[in-house]
Amino acid sequence: MLSKALDGRPCHLLQVPAAYTADEASDDIVRYLEELLPSVLDQEA
Repeated sequence: MLSKALDGRPCHLLQVPAAYTADEASDDIVRYLEELLPSVLDQEA
């Protein structure tokens, strides 16, 4: 089921430094996803 849901969708491995706090890590991840989102939406249109 997961493979079918992800078929054709971009997948990324996100890594953050172990020294980051949970807040720092989540901020970095959200920032990355906000930058990535427009290109993913363009592919689906």
